[in-house]
Amino acid sequence: IPSRPQDQAGFAVAYDRISRNYVTRIEQQNALTGGATPVPSGETDIVLDYAAQVTPWLVVTPDIQYIINPGGGAPLPYDGNRAIPNALVAQTQLQVTF
Repeated sequence: IPSRPQDQAGFAVAYDRISRNYVTRIEQQNALTGGATPVPSGETDIVLDYAAQVTPWLVVTPDIQYIINPGGGAPLPYDGNRAIPNALVAQTQLQVTF
């Protein structure tokens, strides 16, 4: 932003793949037991942040993350037949310089 030369913006996307051996093990377990444990695939993380230089001694950085398929499709701890749902995480960091 031209009027805010000290500010910084960031955007990132990451993908984490689950190993084929682990996927095969879950598929075999489901076939043998008739279970419905979610079969993992991968996790995608989308991150957006903005560091605003509010004063010469204070930087405020809000950060938003959207996680698609957390844990690659890991089952819920209290219900092993359902995967953990997508998640939205928001946080703010304050950097104070003395």
